[in-house]
Amino acid sequence: MMIFSQSGREKPDNWEPSGKRIKRGLYQSAAGYLINADCNGAANILRKVSGKLGLDLSLLSRGALVRPEKAI
Repeated sequence: MMIFSQSGREKPDNWEPSGKRIKRGLYQSAAGYLINADCNGAANILRKVSGKLGLDLSLLSRGALVRPEKAI
């Protein structure tokens, strides 16, 4: 069975995610970090397009993924 990502590219049959979904809105990374699922998705999109946009992600902190601040 082939799984298609939203970009239309195929994932290999042997593809497995590195982490797991704990509950709605919460993802656990392979290293054990609990990450807000929306922040994780946004970070994955940013990682994919950063090269096209010429962004240097080496200066960003992972803390925003693990403990996002509430917007008021």
